[in-house]
Amino acid sequence: MKVSTPRLALNHLALSLLLFFSPASADPAPVTDLTTTVAASSAGDGGLGLSYDEGLASVIVRLTEAAYCTPQLASWSCKACQHFPGMRNVTVINGEKRNVRGFVGVDIGDAEPSNRYTSTTRGPGPDDRRHLRAAEGDDRDAGGAAQSGKARIVITFSGTDPSSVKNWIDDLEATTVPNTYGGLCEQCQVHRGFLAAYDLVKDQVRYAIGQHMQYNPHVQILITGHSLGAALAVLCFLDLRVNRGLGQGPNSSVSFAPIYLFGSPRVGNEAFATLTTRPGVSIFRLVHHRDPVPHLPLEAWGYHHPPTEVFYTEDQSSYQVCNNSGEDDKCSNQFWAIFGNIEDHLWYLVVNYSTAYMQCQLDGESRADRETAPALAPPAAVA
Repeated sequence: MKVSTPRLALNHLALSLLLFFSPASADPAPVTDLTTTVAASSAGDGGLGLSYDEGLASVIVRLTEAAYCTPQLASWSCKACQHFPGMRNVTVINGEKRNVRGFVGVDIGDAEPSNRYTSTTRGPGPDDRRHLRAAEGDDRDAGGAAQSGKARIVITFSGTDPSSVKNWIDDLEATTVPNTYGGLCEQCQVHRGFLAAYDLVKDQVRYAIGQHMQYNPHVQILITGHSLGAALAVLCFLDLRVNRGLGQGPNSSVSFAPIYLFGSPRVGNEAFATLTTRPGVSIFRLVHHRDPVPHLPLEAWGYHHPPTEVFYTEDQSSYQVCNNSGEDDKCSNQFWAIFGNIEDHLWYLVVNYSTAYMQCQLDGESRADRETAPALAPPAAVA
């Protein structure tokens, strides 16, 4: 059944402007190595990450911060990028038509910077092939997936571009379209705008992963995103797991890390939400207090969140792991969307997205000015 309703009557321009003027959070200490942290969080539970790990969330949220730094992603030179010195072979994801942004990279921990190779068009260079094989090693589990300290493919999508009102419209339109995932979910309905946005970049994502897996086939894939990027992350996971068959079967050489989403809107109907739980990978949706975006599109329009919500208090000093309904009335669902606070959407754990976005743009413009400015002529000789 197709659901078609009016768009929510919000002031999109006001929301966009608020992105720029939210208070900044304190700059935290550097995060720990990604490969070690993910492995530690999955230990003892079959690698599915069945328990919420706030330490891991505080690491992964930095990836979503980096995704906003489009000018610096290819060179992996942004401030947030510095938290992941082992990131290699970064491919920038770019869907210009709908302002979709993100990146695919390989994190190999504390490798030597001299082995870094970044590109927006092709896969690993010769040095990285050697290094990735060395990082992967032969220590695999029964299914062949890489263990702690080995290379991990990271896929991260940024949220709405604060300078683009059009993205907010994409986020809030309420029309769904059927997506049966090859007949696996005949009743699935997916947000039209989110699906169109992912379809715009899915070939880029698939190509980048294919390039990485040529030289590093035994990997774990980590997918994350903030806001619109969280919706794209869910669609990306199902595309790779269901449509492409990655990580299927006990002998697969590919596994998926637990998925952490930050300020995610609803992506589809209840059948779609149920589908996300079938592949056996834990999804944790972090919601910061009165963040309005997780309330959209409205549940009354036929949308439904997948489990599991992790609901944070206003100052983020404590959290509650909610029930597995996806719509726990004791968590964010206790609030109405109309009473949401956009500032809560812009602050997750250690990251303030409005500050990060502005800093990335300023750094990018400053670098471009330095690179394109003509050399100064020497002063005239004094007679």
